[in-house]
Amino acid sequence: MIDCARILLSKHGWLFLLLLGLSEWPSPASAMTGNEWRALPTAARTSYVTGVVDNLVDFGAAVRSLVPAEKRTASEKMLVSFEECIVRTPRPPSQLVAIVDKYVKDNPAQWHGRMSGLVFEALRCRDSSAGVRAGASALSSGARQGE
Repeated sequence: MIDCARILLSKHGWLFLLLLGLSEWPSPASAMTGNEWRALPTAARTSYVTGVVDNLVDFGAAVRSLVPAEKRTASEKMLVSFEECIVRTPRPPSQLVAIVDKYVKDNPAQWHGRMSGLVFEALRCRDSSAGVRAGASALSSGARQGE
């Protein structure tokens, strides 16, 4: 048994090490787009939406607890508003995905954009103030307003 392993490693050990090394090679990471989203199976969509919502809610809660309301930027106000909206209207992941699916389907002009921004737009409360809504584009573009 041990001799067999030695033979495999001696003949194919270099290939194993090469493959192991390639797995550590950095690869470019890019944000998912609406076009890529549309090709995902339901389970992957559910995982993606759950992750984005958890992230936005966590950041909103952190901003709310760390930044006084009067000092928040438009982006920070927007995150806090999103967090409050999700907490106020709890929905199961399947419902969140259905809402996002409908938003994406109804907005084909946005399919090239960042999916996290599309998730935000689909799920944000529509009764938010105009100032908070104005910051929505900052989140989807990754920019930070007010600084």
